[in-house]
Amino acid sequence: MSEERVKQLQPYWEAWIASFIKEVYSRKEYVEGEELLRLTPIEALNKLLIKQLFDEWRQAIEQSKSAYFDYEHPRVKAALQEYANVLSYHIKIDAEAMRRLLHRTLPLYVMLLFSPYHFFVHFFEHNPVPILGVEELKKQLKYIKHYDFLLQALIERMEQQRMQALPPIALLGLFKVVYEQLGNRLVLDSEAIAAFLDMIGYTDEQALQEKPGMEQPTTEKLYSPETKQTMEADREAVKERQEEPAPIQLNEDEQHDAGAEEEDDYYGGLNERFKQRVSHNINLKLPQTQHRSLRDIISLHERFMFVEQLFAGSYHAYQQLIQEIEKVDDLQSAMKLLRRCAQEKNWKPSEALDALEAAVKRAFG
Repeated sequence: MSEERVKQLQPYWEAWIASFIKEVYSRKEYVEGEELLRLTPIEALNKLLIKQLFDEWRQAIEQSKSAYFDYEHPRVKAALQEYANVLSYHIKIDAEAMRRLLHRTLPLYVMLLFSPYHFFVHFFEHNPVPILGVEELKKQLKYIKHYDFLLQALIERMEQQRMQALPPIALLGLFKVVYEQLGNRLVLDSEAIAAFLDMIGYTDEQALQEKPGMEQPTTEKLYSPETKQTMEADREAVKERQEEPAPIQLNEDEQHDAGAEEEDDYYGGLNERFKQRVSHNINLKLPQTQHRSLRDIISLHERFMFVEQLFAGSYHAYQQLIQEIEKVDDLQSAMKLLRRCAQEKNWKPSEALDALEAAVKRAFG
């Protein structure tokens, strides 16, 4: 993305942030978690802001770790996971924290709109997860709403080649290959750009009418000095992985777990596979009940998805169903309530509905 474009837009988005903060926080002291889905008129921006919040949360947790303790111990992992899940129900952002979050998110959104390639370079170079596999990439992809076919193509290639999880910098090399093959299909989303420019009050008619060309990346522009120094080594490592003999065939469950072990600590996704393993590895000191709390099982990402896709943005309606399900004592009764709600609301088969059914089964399993 050209420096000229950034210089043109930056004063406008900074003025918009100041006006937005003043308007929102004149009515309230804090913005809470469920409000983030509809914080601005642009859904894709809201999603990216939530991802940024998750990433900063993950980094803060990592930085808080002391050298004197074993954070890999199963009981410690379980306690941290429980802490993260409880904390996710109490997101509370004051004006200054929101200002900082928006100032970090808006430039990323501008980069995504006008230079998708460089957005994804940033995605890999600054990813808070040290090892990225297919499942983690799919999770993070849900927060990126424009030009996501580029990342999807990378995921499909990894699945086809049965690649294990890799450091983000190694995947950046593979992403460059994907872009070289698909980049010529990129057409900037003029509708999304117009919506963003309208939101921040940028009304330059010429800028709205012109069709900005895609800035083709070069090695000099694409990589930071640190990245350049390690890129060739990373490519060789990736090449060696690809040239290794075909792995022993695994059953479906084993394949799912093989590349996922290093992904389980991404608190932004409030990982579900880890929660499933915890119940087998340790005994949490919780009140004796016949089933686990459905409220605690559902991750923050899932909660956002359910409220948005199944309950038309109504957190109250979502919460009412969860409370009704938690009152029953067995899976059959819980599924009956869920099916009744699905019929009343005319839910169609979807990823969100499948995830909600799976969560209910885990709670009563």
